[in-house]
Parts: sequence; C-alpha cells; structure tokens
Amino acid sequence: METPVPLKPSVCPVCRSGKLLKRKTDERWCPICRSGALKSLENTSPIKICPQCGTGSLRPTGILKRWLECKDCGAEFSKRKNILALEAVGKQPRTEVAEGTEGDSDTFWLPLSGRSATIVYCETCTAHWDEGEDGAIALFRWREDPFDVAKKYQSLSKLEWARVGLRLKPDAGNLVCSKCDADFLQEGDEVIPLHALRDPYEFMADYKGRKLQFESLRYLGVYKTSGKDGPVCAECRTEFDAEGDYLRLRGTSHAALTTHIDEARPLEDWHRLARGLPAIDEESEWLRQFDTEVRKALLSGEIPWADRKKPELLWRSDAELEDPPSRGRIVLLRDRIEFESRRNKLSAPVDTVRSVSAEGDLVTIRMVGEPEPLVFRIDPETVAVDLESGQRKAMLTAADFAESLSALANASA
Repeated sequence: METPVPLKPSVCPVCRSGKLLKRKTDERWCPICRSGALKSLENTSPIKICPQCGTGSLRPTGILKRWLECKDCGAEFSKRKNILALEAVGKQPRTEVAEGTEGDSDTFWLPLSGRSATIVYCETCTAHWDEGEDGAIALFRWREDPFDVAKKYQSLSKLEWARVGLRLKPDAGNLVCSKCDADFLQEGDEVIPLHALRDPYEFMADYKGRKLQFESLRYLGVYKTSGKDGPVCAECRTEFDAEGDYLRLRGTSHAALTTHIDEARPLEDWHRLARGLPAIDEESEWLRQFDTEVRKALLSGEIPWADRKKPELLWRSDAELEDPPSRGRIVLLRDRIEFESRRNKLSAPVDTVRSVSAEGDLVTIRMVGEPEPLVFRIDPETVAVDLESGQRKAMLTAADFAESLSALANASA
C-alpha cells in the first residue's frame, strides 16, 4: 500500500500528468463548410424567407418597398402593414395557395412556409437551419457536405453544432486534458467524465457518466474516494483514512475485510484480519477457544496423537493401577480399554464401563463384573500438534482420559 498525494488542482485524473483545460468552442462558425460565419435572421413581421419555395430570401422592391420578391423562385407578394398577398406563385411552388391569397405574415404565411421564426444561415455555403423555441437548431438546407456532417446530424443545439464544427462529437465535453485528450463535461462545481482513449488507472472505467464534485477529482484520481489522506492499494482498491495511530477502512474488494468497512484499527490488526487471524485485542480469547477445539479434536481422534499410524488408537500413556499397585501403560481404542504391566493385564469392551470419574491424576472406573472400582493414576501427556499456522501444544490429563472413555461408553450403550 502507498499513501498517495492528491493531484494538484486541474490535473487530469485519467493520465495524472496533463491539465484539464476549457475547450474553446465558437458558435459563430459554420459546421458544414467550417469556414463561413453563421448569421441569425428574424423571420417575422414580415417573414424574410419565401413561403412558396422555403429557401429564397424575400427582397423589398418598388419605390415604396411595398412589394416582396423571392430571389430564388420569383414569387411576388404585395405588403400592407403585416398582411401579405400572393401576386405571383413563382417557379415550382411548395404550396397550392392561389394568386390573390392574402394573410398575416406571422400567423398565416410563416407556418405555411415550414420555416421557423429565427433562421440561422452560413454566409459562405448558404446552409440554412431553423431555430426552435426549445433551442434546438434543425438543418434545413445545404448545397455541399464536404465533411459528411449533414449525413450524420439533423437537429442539435448551438453548442453541439459548434462541437461538430471542431470535428468533435455533439456530446463532447467542455473540459479536455492537454495530454491524453480525456473528455469531461463541467457544470458549475460538478464534472462528468465522458471519454478517454486510454485509461491507465481505470478512472474512466470507475466514473464514466457519473456526476462528481470537481474538487474530488484530486483524490479520486489516486483511488481515494473519501477525500481524505490515507494509504490505498492500487491492486484491490483497499482504502484507508489515516486517523492518528489508526487506519479507518473506507472501501475494499478483499472478502475478509468487507465486513469491517468504517472500522478504525491499527495497521497490524488489518494485516491480521486480511489473513483470517484474530485482532490484537481478540487474540487471547481466540487462542483459548482454538486450544479448546484442538483438545476436542485430540480426544475424539480427529487429530491422531497416540500413534499416528494407528488412527483407531485414541489414548496411550503411562499409568499406575492403585490396587494391587502395578505400573504399566493404559491404552484407549474406540471399542475397548487396555492396561498392561508386568503383573496385570486388562482388556475390556468400552460398553462394559458403568461410570468414569476423575479427581486430580486419579481415574476411577466402575466396570461390569468387577466388585470394586479400578483406580488408575494417569500421567499427563504433552502433545505437540503441527498446524499450518504453527505448532500448538496441549497437556492431556487424567480428566481428559475420563472424558474420552465416558464419551465412548455412552456412545456404545
């Protein structure tokens, strides 16, 4: 893990070296020919575009300028205030309006023309757009399409047409990296990552299309989602906030740590938990429980210890029969108990055991066919168990022997 330094203000979080710059767009230039200037024309009171052909400009004629003539199709209108009367239909009219028809320029002739109240046009290539009330600008006419713009786009906003004029996609952002060309859209204090050709630190993979605080890019660009200083792993994205001598877990993909998010612990604890080990303050209790489980496994035979080549052998230790005194070895198998010394030899099925009790190092066994209980003094056995985590030792006593024998006797009853 490393403790990353937040990026400097405006440094690109995608490549971590370039600077995020405002993209310069100019809505005044034509996106079709990319050389001419765009102009706006108010197409009302009276209309400026001929309703008969929909493209030609109406030019005032006559001494009193009371006639309007289309320079494209030749249609003619007489004008009285805002009332226009069709005097000549012109060449190839788009409408079936007869000569002599009159109507208001804005309420009759403008809707009939199929054009908008505001026209945008290029002075160079004469391309025409209609500007709608919602701000969308629809391409209406073009003569040549050298950059195949008209084939791809029909209705865009002014800003989107300006981006197209810069050879960008309409949805390109207004921030761009000076080195890697990563694309962002900034809206006030918020920014949306849009696109990157290369994504070496997987920033776009994590945040593309998400609305982020611009200031947060400094930390998100170095894998810090909390906006605070602290170590982070670039591989598994395990992230901590430094709080004095403690580290607070903010995020991780490590399965063993996911249940501990938002907890504050010392670094050693986090290494322990990642390996499935107990925390520092839980170690003594964990070891006590662990040793208890190891002892159970030894007594049940799950971990063979008396003779690893004979797993059926559950116990073997030195012992002394109290009456008559005789020292030898006592053995416990799953189906019988045996004691052998120079003077005595005993072998009995475990289901003949009536009861077992232990006090200190003495074990008292009452058995079928024996008028008096058998009393053995059993020496403790220290057993070393080799585990993957290391070696653990357990001391097995007379009480453990009595517990094992009792469990076998009860199971066979």
